[in-house]
Amino acid sequence: MRMIFAVLACTILILVAFSSSAPIAAGAAAISIGDFRAVPSNAEAELRSLQDNVILRLTLSNTGNAPGTVNVTILEGGILIASSNVTVEANGTSVVNFTWTVKGAGRHNATAVIRGDAVTSSASMEAVCTLKYIPMKNPSPWYTIPCAFMAIILPMVAIFLVFRWLGKGGMPKKAAKDRMGEGQ
Repeated sequence: MRMIFAVLACTILILVAFSSSAPIAAGAAAISIGDFRAVPSNAEAELRSLQDNVILRLTLSNTGNAPGTVNVTILEGGILIASSNVTVEANGTSVVNFTWTVKGAGRHNATAVIRGDAVTSSASMEAVCTLKYIPMKNPSPWYTIPCAFMAIILPMVAIFLVFRWLGKGGMPKKAAKDRMGEGQ
């Protein structure tokens, strides 16, 4: 009899232990920003363009066991650059590229922010790009012709006119006639 009670007690304990554990859920997504960077991080622009296009590469990671979708917003100084919904597969990563037009020399910051039910702790990250100007490599004729005109032709015309004026006595006709009239 004791044996029957012992077996019955063990069976009840095993059933209670298994019934108290929650069933394994279908899963939930857990998406965070893995990496966010500007490519290239040091950009160069010719003086005539005053800007350069840079790629913002955002890597999203999903450590959950279900796919999830988040809204990605890219901002520069509070101004919207891009916005998109991105789906990341379960236990996977997704890389998304955005084009960023960087204007003006110096350091520029872009911020990626993700929102949604599947977002975990890393919900925003910053990327930095430094833009510097370089001299023009191959200036167009529309740049060189006016420069040549201003640097060579205008000074030559001015020198020609000065010599012509000096050849006539260096004074206007009326002043020359008045001066000649005084000597008579």
